[in-house]
Amino acid sequence: MEIEQKIQEITDRMALKQLVDSYAILADAQNGQALKSLFTPDAVYKTYVNGEVQMTLEGHEEIGNTLQKFLNTLNSTFHMNGQQMLNIKGDQAIGRCYCQVTLVETRDGVQTTTQENIFYDDEYKKTDGKWQIAKRNSNIIHINKIV
Repeated sequence: MEIEQKIQEITDRMALKQLVDSYAILADAQNGQALKSLFTPDAVYKTYVNGEVQMTLEGHEEIGNTLQKFLNTLNSTFHMNGQQMLNIKGDQAIGRCYCQVTLVETRDGVQTTTQENIFYDDEYKKTDGKWQIAKRNSNIIHINKIV
């Protein structure tokens, strides 16, 4: 691999890490409109719990609007991203990122904290030099509610 290719791969890896981390930061800021910009216009977002599809969203408008509605029901969120594996081929990539999410909400005067262990299986696309999420499968593998 030539030096230019190595530099491009490192640059792409850093950009994809920033993309995934931006999702976490914008979710914690409860900014669904900014989250929308991280997805391609025709993106697909699916949420799985214990391997079963719970929700499918299509297009960045629906993704941003639905995430904003969900975030509005919460007092706060905290996403902590962990390891990320990437396979980059030109302007397309696939990746998996592990994340621990804390959700805090109040219902009927009772505050509840939910901790979720998630891994995201993503497909990314680079258009005009900018990486975006084309497909995200959010796999919730463990949920712990604390009242």
